[in-house]
Amino acid sequence: MILVSLEHHFPQTAGSHADRRKLFNINVFRVQFVESIPTGLNFSRGPVHRATHEAWLDLLNHANESIHIAALYWNLNSSEYPTAEYGRHVYEQLIDAGQRGVSIRIAQDVSKGMSDNEDSRRLAEQGLAEVRTLDFDRLLGSGVLHTKFIIVDMKDVYVGSANMDWKSLAEVKELGLYIQDCPCIAEDLHRIFKVYWHLGKYYRVDVNLEKP
Repeated sequence: MILVSLEHHFPQTAGSHADRRKLFNINVFRVQFVESIPTGLNFSRGPVHRATHEAWLDLLNHANESIHIAALYWNLNSSEYPTAEYGRHVYEQLIDAGQRGVSIRIAQDVSKGMSDNEDSRRLAEQGLAEVRTLDFDRLLGSGVLHTKFIIVDMKDVYVGSANMDWKSLAEVKELGLYIQDCPCIAEDLHRIFKVYWHLGKYYRVDVNLEKP
């Protein structure tokens, strides 16, 4: 874990440590590398980082107000394969968060040929999440929403390579950052999310390459 403070960028001033933090609006936040290692793959040397699914469960378990998710596709709850339990646990934690009143918004790609996004559709059908889908072929002629992040309570964040797929949690090498207590990074990511959310409203825009 890395503890980050911006305080060393500012000159020392009179007063207590707390006074200086208040004066410069300084916040100490925590950053961890998190990763997924495929089953059976062992590295004899090198650092060992926290598992992606553990970080996701921690994020969702501590959500009190809001969860914002950007995802390429969904496949958390579709298999009985032994290591698919990681995806099921994350999906169950999302259900639990929605049931306890946490606002969940999901911006996802249309996922043509990748997934039917049944997981997110079920969350929406049960009234546990709001979901908007982006079709970049229609918007820009090509492309996908390839962003993967989770924002919780506008202060805690996961951003990395892992998809909302049990295989990304257990059978594929993935790397990301788990950032806690950093509203500034959360707000930056939320700006991106708001663009996706706007574009994902059903036929909200008719933008395309001919009418940029």
